[in-house]
Amino acid sequence: MRFNVFAPALLASAVAFCGLTRQAEAGGAELALLPGSGNVLMHIDLARLRGSAFYKEILSPLLQNPNFQREMNEAKTELGFDPVNDINSLTVLMNPPSGKGDEEALIVVDGKVNRDTLIAKATTEGKATKAAHNGVDLWAAPANEDDMAISFVGGKTLIGKQAFVKEAIDASKGKGSLNAALKGLVDSVNKGGDIWFVANVSDGIRAELAKGNPMAKDLKSVTGSIDFAKGVAVNLAVESTAETAKAMAGMIQQSLKVDPQTEPMMQQMGLLPVVQKLKVEAKGATLNIGLDLDTNDVNKLKMLAGMMGMGMMGGGAAPLETPPAPVKP
Repeated sequence: MRFNVFAPALLASAVAFCGLTRQAEAGGAELALLPGSGNVLMHIDLARLRGSAFYKEILSPLLQNPNFQREMNEAKTELGFDPVNDINSLTVLMNPPSGKGDEEALIVVDGKVNRDTLIAKATTEGKATKAAHNGVDLWAAPANEDDMAISFVGGKTLIGKQAFVKEAIDASKGKGSLNAALKGLVDSVNKGGDIWFVANVSDGIRAELAKGNPMAKDLKSVTGSIDFAKGVAVNLAVESTAETAKAMAGMIQQSLKVDPQTEPMMQQMGLLPVVQKLKVEAKGATLNIGLDLDTNDVNKLKMLAGMMGMGMMGGGAAPLETPPAPVKP
């Protein structure tokens, strides 16, 4: 069952943005479905996000882009539900590719989906066949295709590699749970906002990242959360070594020293104070990054988003530079 059968449409709203009844801790019910495999976990409370001023004032205008609307209309027709407004939350557990063929992903969807349409598309387009695991039905594609599967457990929709989906079914029966390393990170992150994520940096991923930046060889974990309840609040914690944390903090702090003379546009738009609100601090082996923007700051971002939206729809200002006239031979 190839992912392009329906999964991108489910994820489109999350990508475009970055929730009915809100749980005390966002993602709490989904955690019980997550298996021990996986190094990276993200939860997006789309229902809560849709109710925020940030979404209504900044993201909504961007979603009016004709191209985006056309894709969403096509998705509604194909899936039988609205992937932007009918999804309450997305929880994604994954093993990022490390060059050893171990990439995996499990998506837990909470929301109003059209189960019959998804099953029909999985069987006709994804060559999936119905099977059962631990007393739960699932529809899985052949292993020589892409080995994807879909299942429905406890009102949630599970999409992912067949082995991952089966592990999630086992977890729903009390057989298995998040691995200790990832669970420890989940326990430490703020789960009360719109988006939260944790990543346990495996040896394979660390080696891949270090090819681009040698400091990445010391990375151990990343946790973070984003909350749009009152403006925009971002918190990020990167664990490595004390030496690397200090070096990364210094590099970021240096890059934040923006000269108004060399960045006149940022000065004119009043964005410099916004940039200067980014707080970076090395505390032991942890690099802490925080950004807390109020309503005024968000309004400045709204203006910037409006300009971007106009540019996307072809109604923006003229290009910064006029292309030179063609040289006659």
